[in-house]
Amino acid sequence: MEQTIMSLTEKSIRGVVQHIHMMKITVFMGEDIEKVVSYLCLACQQLIMVDQLPLDFTTICLEIFQTSSVPDFNKGFDTIELSLRLGIIKSMETEEIFIQAETRYKELFYGNHERQITIHTFYTWETSCSSSLFQPILRILVK
Repeated sequence: MEQTIMSLTEKSIRGVVQHIHMMKITVFMGEDIEKVVSYLCLACQQLIMVDQLPLDFTTICLEIFQTSSVPDFNKGFDTIELSLRLGIIKSMETEEIFIQAETRYKELFYGNHERQITIHTFYTWETSCSSSLFQPILRILVK
């Protein structure tokens, strides 16, 4: 019985890790970065509890944040990844990457006073306990 439980647990852990490796922002409705970050935080906490967090989890997160349909969003995380590889940035915590992702998303979605943002997309009305927002489905083009 104990061996069966351990086998199921190991299989579940492998499933979570495989799912993270295959994750893409474009799969999330409206490419909602807050949902992506929430999902990654939960997965990270679960893997830490069972001492199975991949050593390259930070790199995996950086790669995930380069899978949106918005090149300007992707470019920032490509730069961070390159800077880490070249040693320009010594280290970066996963939480810092999550903050960068949410901040960049809000800058692009809600606007940055220094840029004119044109949204060419369809919208869906999404309601939840925490917010009611129009969510972009296709892309944000930055001019």
